[in-house]
Amino acid sequence: SSFSDDYSGEALPKLKKPFKLTANQSKAFVIRVKTVAETPSGLYKATVNLKDSAGNIVKTATVYTCVWDLTLSDETACATSFNLDKYTLYRRVYNDSYIDKYADQTLYKNYYDFMLDNRICAPLLPYDITDDRADEYLSNPRVTSFIISGDADHYGADHSRSDEDIVAYWNKLQSKDEWSDKGYFYYGDEVYTPAAMETYYRDTNAHLTNLIGSGFRQIAVIASLSYYNQREQIDIVDFIEPYVGIWCPQSTAFTMHGDRHKRNHYEFFNDTRRFKYYGGNFDTRLEKFRDRGDKIWWYICCSPEIPYANFFGNYQGVVQRDVLWQQYLFNVDGCLYWIINDWSRVSRTRLNAGGGILIYYSQLFRQEEKGPVGSIRLENVRDGIEDFQYMKMLEDEIGRDAVLEYVKEVTTEILEYTENPDVLASAREAIAYRLMDELEK
Repeated sequence: SSFSDDYSGEALPKLKKPFKLTANQSKAFVIRVKTVAETPSGLYKATVNLKDSAGNIVKTATVYTCVWDLTLSDETACATSFNLDKYTLYRRVYNDSYIDKYADQTLYKNYYDFMLDNRICAPLLPYDITDDRADEYLSNPRVTSFIISGDADHYGADHSRSDEDIVAYWNKLQSKDEWSDKGYFYYGDEVYTPAAMETYYRDTNAHLTNLIGSGFRQIAVIASLSYYNQREQIDIVDFIEPYVGIWCPQSTAFTMHGDRHKRNHYEFFNDTRRFKYYGGNFDTRLEKFRDRGDKIWWYICCSPEIPYANFFGNYQGVVQRDVLWQQYLFNVDGCLYWIINDWSRVSRTRLNAGGGILIYYSQLFRQEEKGPVGSIRLENVRDGIEDFQYMKMLEDEIGRDAVLEYVKEVTTEILEYTENPDVLASAREAIAYRLMDELEK
């Protein structure tokens, strides 16, 4: 990220009024162009005029955008669960002065809708699942996932529900297949002790089975393959296998054995002992889960760091986008991101490396409305999600192996990915033109 005397150059607050530019100063602004399905394809242009204090035009620039003859469906191929922390949201926006913060029903909804516009789902829907107002979200093709219930230990009371609520939610969700398949249970988080494996997976599964029967999905967010019983070579995956329907290992799990670098932690997934015992890397262990109908996501938080791709603010923008190309490379269906609004790490003039921050809040930029502010990284992540959509659309036409030939221009392994934005742009363009050709046939 770049910094000026006042603002970080990473956030994208709305331009509310003309800005002044004095000699020997520069300011940047971003022009966002939004198309609809009916927008005719072609090259569009607009002019931007720069005026002096007297109102005379001193500079005219022409900007272009190209619209391809291609429409992305609202149905989003990449499942997402990017945690939008409700407590932080209300505490920052109301500056601890609002007694009943949650009484403002629209605040969380505005942020949720903003993320959804960018094809990203927060885990909690804006309304209770049994609320009639939740129906449009349950049916929205952009809503790829939501939490039915979780434990209060990890993400607070907002995620935790009573047994009565769980039964009521479940019964409603069963009325439509498209609803029931998006919901999941999120108990435990980066579980690594045998006792926690028993509590959050085995015991929770038994309790849920007793409440609602079968057919539900529990998610497993796995940061390392800690052992349940090391002597008998039973690790967390072996133990929780009967209880899980969404597997969400950290992206380090796709490091091939032998590609290890010192000071990094991927030996937690592909150490020599496991490689020999299971006859392959961790991705080979996922195949049987994929074959039985489980969903395979992956998990990114404030790790992994270099040499891995991530969404950090001090990484090149193309690397942030590479993450979604790697997701296709490893045949992963979705991405879970730990938090998007960890605003304890940011002020108007200070930003950490950007782990845990993809959005900002308008008051940070002295704007009166209580609304979300996007970021350059959010734009990159959304563009990557749409790149993934292109790949899935082309896969429907020519098959996965043929699409991989385009993807391998950008990334070939978890530790091998382009840092050149022109390389990614060229591969994306090639996919788009091939897709247009195939659809025209």
